[in-house]
Amino acid sequence: MASQERIEKPKQTTSTEAELEQLAADDAAVQEAQSKPAADLSDLDDLLDEIDGLLEEQEILTNYRQRGGE
Repeated sequence: MASQERIEKPKQTTSTEAELEQLAADDAAVQEAQSKPAADLSDLDDLLDEIDGLLEEQEILTNYRQRGGE
């Protein structure tokens, strides 16, 4: 005969007023952050150009092979 397991309902927790205020403040901060526009595209283009330049400089190092005795 199959055994039966008793599944307990999760206990409901009550939040304190301070916790509710903190959650409301966190939600407000998230909404404010989402409402702000992302960084300027020109700033992003400058950053990508800088990254491309650094990668090109590193290409020399990644393709360098040391010969024995060097």
